[in-house]
Amino acid sequence: MWLIIRRKLKTQDLIPYWDVSSSLGSVCSLCELTPDSHVHLFFECPFASDVWNRMRGLAGLNASNSNIYDIIHDIMPFVKRRTSESVVAKLVVAATAYYIWQERNWRLFQKGKRKVDQIVDCIKTVVRLKLLSCKLKKSKSGERLARLWDLPDAIFI
Repeated sequence: MWLIIRRKLKTQDLIPYWDVSSSLGSVCSLCELTPDSHVHLFFECPFASDVWNRMRGLAGLNASNSNIYDIIHDIMPFVKRRTSESVVAKLVVAATAYYIWQERNWRLFQKGKRKVDQIVDCIKTVVRLKLLSCKLKKSKSGERLARLWDLPDAIFI
C-alpha cells in the first residue's frame, strides 16, 4: 500500500523512465485496453473494478468510488481506529490491491490468467484467515461482521 500511495509501483506508464526493452507490452495485462498506471490498475481497469465492486460491500465501503486514492481518502478518518469495521476495511483494501497487482504481474510475466471469481475468492480467504486471528467484542457490529465473514463464536472476547 505504501508503494501504491506514493505511486512508486513499476507500472507501464513509467516504462520510458526504465532502461528496459519494450517487450513487456504496452497495454494493461488485465483488460488489454489501455496502458496500466496506478490510477488504472487500482481500480479503474474493468477487471480490477469488477473485483473491487465485489469486495467493497464486504469492506463496508459501498459508497466509495473505484479509484484507490478516493478509497484511501474515504478510510483516512478511521485509519488509526481499532474498530472491527476499520480493521476489515483496511484489510480488504490492502488485500484487493495486492491481488490485483499479483494478477497483473502473473499475466504480464508468466502468461497465466485467473478469473475475477478466483481473485475474489483469494481475497476473501486471506481476509477471513486474518480475521480469525483477531478477537472481537461481542456487539451488534461484531456479530454482523462474524456472520458476514463466516467467523466462529470463538473470536469474541
